[in-house]
Amino acid sequence: QLLATVQDAERRELLDDIRAIELRIERGVCPSRVAKAHSVWTTCVAFCDSLTLDPGLSAVDDPLLIILLFGTQWRRGKIAPRKRQVRGRTAEDAMRQVGQAFSSLGLLYPRMNRYAPGTMNFPWTRLLKSWKKEDPAAQRVHPLPKSLLRQASKLATKPTSTHAAKAMNRLMWLGFSFLLRPGEFLSKAGTQFPFKLKQVFFCINDAEFRGDVIPLRLLDTSLVTFAGLIFEKPKNAVPDEKIGLGTSFNADNPTATLIAIVRHLQQSQHTTGDTPLFTYYSEFGVPCNVTDQMMTKYLRAVALSVEVD
Repeated sequence: QLLATVQDAERRELLDDIRAIELRIERGVCPSRVAKAHSVWTTCVAFCDSLTLDPGLSAVDDPLLIILLFGTQWRRGKIAPRKRQVRGRTAEDAMRQVGQAFSSLGLLYPRMNRYAPGTMNFPWTRLLKSWKKEDPAAQRVHPLPKSLLRQASKLATKPTSTHAAKAMNRLMWLGFSFLLRPGEFLSKAGTQFPFKLKQVFFCINDAEFRGDVIPLRLLDTSLVTFAGLIFEKPKNAVPDEKIGLGTSFNADNPTATLIAIVRHLQQSQHTTGDTPLFTYYSEFGVPCNVTDQMMTKYLRAVALSVEVD
């Protein structure tokens, strides 16, 4: 209706602005979430086609029933990505993403009660409660025990250890010491802000050096008194915040970890200040990345060789 009442030139300008708004809305969500929403909507379209229904459900008297059927089949695993049963919260998330797609198209959000604005439909809430009661308690994720990390360090120091294993060992301690998310120190699909060499800093007496400019001869735990990372994306609501740790004589010294990472990267002519910390160079000098999947497999292999706490 809005576009029908304006001139052609204004209509084109409005269309450009609408597309820009949609793009910025997508950018406000992490890329993996956007990709998942697109995948869910594609599955919903295929589901509606299997029932010979329009995906907009314009000809259906009760659109909510179709959305609940979609969620039920997703929960049973029939149309879920991995074709196996999922938890109720996962199926609920899929239904919500379909509902949000309806809203973005200007259609009524099926889960909302049209006769009582601001409230949800009774079947929606009761179905979710039923799923919640059926699902077992969630398995909590526990931090990696230090005994596992130390065993990985022992394996990395063996003469037969590969450059990849040594790189994973360094990054493993980096993530542990600075409480980093996987996407901040590992190559991960959809990662936008991994730490780079220029975001590492070292303090030697009263002088401070960035990781991409510090001379190799100064990269020594006997000289460096403090080292850390520059968080360009706020971690504590403070932009460009520097978070570091002092040098110690422990085997798991974070300063020594950063020194090892920077020393390895600086020894290659391919390295620049924008080189991500998850980069390492193979035995043949070829630049490679440590991915989150590599790290997971590596830690699982290490766990099989040690009795963890």
